[in-house]
Amino acid sequence: KLNANKCLLYAISQSPGVTWYEVETMCQSRIGQPMMISNIEEFTALQQQVEYLLNEHDELAATLYFHQGAWVQINDG
Repeated sequence: KLNANKCLLYAISQSPGVTWYEVETMCQSRIGQPMMISNIEEFTALQQQVEYLLNEHDELAATLYFHQGAWVQINDG
């Protein structure tokens, strides 16, 4: 199951556009905590969770989850 208290806010790749502080502030304003994906395994796990949500046809859960947006940071290396 997905943790509804996580705030998935932006998908970036080494972008100087948005700082972690800004993401944290936005997440807290939505009563959530930022979630950082730091490797491909964590990204794959998130993908599997999203597929589970969509395959269960739980539209309310999907709506609540995706309403929060997405912050994904993949660190190369």
